Amino acid sequence: MVAIVTVKAGEDRARIDRFLQQVPVELPLLMDYDASIAKDWMIYVYPSSYLVDHQGKIRYAYLGALEWDSTENIEIIQSLLSRL
Repeated sequence: MVAIVTVKAGEDRARIDRFLQQVPVELPLLMDYDASIAKDWMIYVYPSSYLVDHQGKIRYAYLGALEWDSTENIEIIQSLLSRL
């Protein structure tokens, strides 16, 4: 099973709602109001992308903007999925 979620850290709901009106997102949005998840994962660059396995272990991390549908990233995802 694969699940894709977005996590928004350290911003209030009103600001996020304004953003979502301009850029509709069709993914679950988890709110990290106090940035505790960002602290736990030592996230210091936004955006940051992670592939996390079913046990919560980070299997792939990328700091900065990322094109998930690039050939290289699709190959990385397929490789990781084949190991599940």
